[in-house]
Amino acid sequence: MMVADMNRLEQAARVSMSGFQDAEAPPSPRSARLSLRLGAVALLAALKQFQEKCEAVFHPELR
Repeated sequence: MMVADMNRLEQAARVSMSGFQDAEAPPSPRSARLSLRLGAVALLAALKQFQEKCEAVFHPELR
């Protein structure tokens, strides 16, 4: 086998393997929406906790 033939085979192998590497499926819109909802719930919980701590510090008479 000649060097040029080996180079062509190597290049063909790289091209065919790149298709397998790029074949990762993007996340579905449903899972993205679920992630956004979970993030929103976590943010609201953190804000509620922060609000309660602020009220305890600045308005102790309310507790």
